Amino acid sequence: MQIRKMWSSDEIDCDLITATDLQREIPVANIENSHDVCCYLINIEGSVEKAQAVHIDGRLGIAWGADAAWADVDDVESGIEMWLNNPDEWEKRN
Repeated sequence: MQIRKMWSSDEIDCDLITATDLQREIPVANIENSHDVCCYLINIEGSVEKAQAVHIDGRLGIAWGADAAWADVDDVESGIEMWLNNPDEWEKRN
């Protein structure tokens, strides 16, 4: 039985994203006139390190450590929940 991880998120200015994999996608989305670019910090219960996320038109990229993982999501909240607590579904939507 997998223990469900608890989390919270805060929307931040995209200039505060430090994960290189995520940083690269923000200007591309802006150049392509994407109007739905939002950035987040994800606080994971029990972890000092925060994950970073970028949501661009239905795709959510999350970096927690070195590399970012991307998946198609219905919304940010369900996407974060899926990434943390349903990795098989996250992989299917990757």
